[in-house]
Amino acid sequence: MRNLIISLFLITIHLLESSERPPLIDQSKYEVYEDIVWVSKENFDLSLDIYVPNSSLNKLPVLLIFHGGGWLIRDKSIMDQMAQYISSNSEIIVCNINYRLLSDLNNTVKMNEIVEDVFGSLLWVKNNIHLYKGDSTQVAVTGDSAGGHLASMIVNSGDRISLNDNFAKSLKFTPTFIPKLSEEQILKQMNVKASIISYGAFDIYAGAVDGFESYKNPFWAFSRSSPRKIFGEGFDHINNPDMYKAVSPLYNIPEAKDKALPPQLLLVGSNDRLTTPESVKDYLNALQEKGHDIRTIIPKYGYVSERKYILREVIRLREIPFEFNGSKKVASAKSAFIPKTRVQVYFLEDSNWFQPLSNLVYKSKNGRILADNGERYCFFSKAVLS
Repeated sequence: MRNLIISLFLITIHLLESSERPPLIDQSKYEVYEDIVWVSKENFDLSLDIYVPNSSLNKLPVLLIFHGGGWLIRDKSIMDQMAQYISSNSEIIVCNINYRLLSDLNNTVKMNEIVEDVFGSLLWVKNNIHLYKGDSTQVAVTGDSAGGHLASMIVNSGDRISLNDNFAKSLKFTPTFIPKLSEEQILKQMNVKASIISYGAFDIYAGAVDGFESYKNPFWAFSRSSPRKIFGEGFDHINNPDMYKAVSPLYNIPEAKDKALPPQLLLVGSNDRLTTPESVKDYLNALQEKGHDIRTIIPKYGYVSERKYILREVIRLREIPFEFNGSKKVASAKSAFIPKTRVQVYFLEDSNWFQPLSNLVYKSKNGRILADNGERYCFFSKAVLS
């Protein structure tokens, strides 16, 4: 599963590292099976594309991608390039998936039904991906914005399954696709190995309070749909807050002692005004409060005192070899814990990139960006992934 996270990061790193690189998508390196209908609901077909890299391996890990669009617009096509890139540069099968939008079926789809679609897509993949050389025991999920929300719902609430199809009463989900298995077997298949969440929406309840179901939300206009309640008439966040919280990953993080979540890589833009860094930090803090370990990696500049912060050498992270911009490099990392937390910090060392303290502080104080900031980011990211 580590390779799944690496592949997504390398999209950005390759582009920044050199502007003269050849195209990174090579259609000769994979086979694509397009528009496979995995289920039909109310005569509405849901499809996916499966990208299979050319590989000598008998089984390949699998990545499910869920597109963004505010649950109201877009489809899997906006993730085509990402799927093509991963298939061209890794041995990972990619499933690029469509789900129903709130605006579909004459603007009648409910938010819980969208969650049920992605739950069903995971079950379909688990039961059919062997036909495409996929390993159903090595599956990860990813998505951005609304897709990030849906991937997080799989991670946090994949065990909230009911075959009774009465969400308003049970606050559980009935997958759109249900294999012929026992409920216990289905629950086991809802587990994934990792998730990569890009600017995910973690609090649907807060969104409703802020006007998601009104004209304040421009995505209704983008989809040419009239604003409405996301669970249909008769339900709202004032009288039915539990329904809104049931589809919000923030409120469904299990205690670590009860359920160990798979690794989650959380990404957000520092200037994102729609999905703010603060909202992602709220989710990160909630994970920590539930006892889940959090790890972060930062450069070790000169102002980081090894004595003060009790930095420790990690034997397995000494002299890590990797290639950067066509040259062989070596980096090391030391670790420390933030007191009274479960946060572990890794400090990446490099005498060339991360030692010049005065220049960094001077330019930071004056709001100027370092001229080689892009290269620093690429070097740091490649060293981290290595």
